[in-house]
Amino acid sequence: DHTVYEAEAVGLVLGMELLSRERGVRMAELKIDNQVAIQGTLNLAFSFLSILDAFHGAVDRALRQHRELQLMIRWVPGHEGISGNERADTEAKEAARG
Repeated sequence: DHTVYEAEAVGLVLGMELLSRERGVRMAELKIDNQVAIQGTLNLAFSFLSILDAFHGAVDRALRQHRELQLMIRWVPGHEGISGNERADTEAKEAARG
């Protein structure tokens, strides 16, 4: 079993992995509706640390690929009005269920 926090953190990792494969990216914004997952990217005391380690590794790879990259992680309220994020929320819940 996994938590929604873990599933959201996996989404952050996947987003960064996709970003590192792109070319010429100078600015990127990851939008997420889970404040715990966002806080986890900054705080090493969270229980889903191994996923966050993967996130930080993915950030490092993206920064090596895109030396001028400006990355922002932004909280959005429940993915309301954000194109494609209703599906992202559904996928995170499915992933949490296994």
